[in-house]
Amino acid sequence: MFYSSSPSNSIYGYCGYAVLYHGEARFTEDIDIILGVDNDDLSRILNIVSGDFQVRTKNPEKFVNQTNVLPLRETDSGIKVDLIFSFIEFEREAIRNAEIVKIEGNEVRIVKAEDLIIYKLLAGRPKDLEDAKNVLQLNETKIDLKKIDHSINEISEMMGNDSVIRKWNEIKDQSG
Repeated sequence: MFYSSSPSNSIYGYCGYAVLYHGEARFTEDIDIILGVDNDDLSRILNIVSGDFQVRTKNPEKFVNQTNVLPLRETDSGIKVDLIFSFIEFEREAIRNAEIVKIEGNEVRIVKAEDLIIYKLLAGRPKDLEDAKNVLQLNETKIDLKKIDHSINEISEMMGNDSVIRKWNEIKDQSG
């Protein structure tokens, strides 16, 4: 895998490992990796992964342009890996603020609990919302709720949609 602890490389792990680190163990079908680059760097990313990963879509350029995700499969293990291109300032800030932890002797950047909750709220699937609630409950004394409120409000304003605010308020109510 090509996790990096260097902020200059702008690659860090999120979701599966971050949920394990900040929350509870649960089965995940893939590993999500946020890239600190947008999809203009697709050809460079494809070159980097070409020997170790297979692309899981017939037209990666079209798929990435529609979803901001490059779905891969690690050649040796068969593990699914989704590379997620970042576009908004929140994502780039989350990369800069990621914690460095050791996993199997390697330094890995893991998204902070607050940012993981925000990512999970943005994903919005039932299992993501459950993850957000669990992370909040298990880390409630360490989490900066004002940071989450601020980021959620900014993102919602940028999106012109308050659905993420509503989801966040529901989770806070259920956890309180």
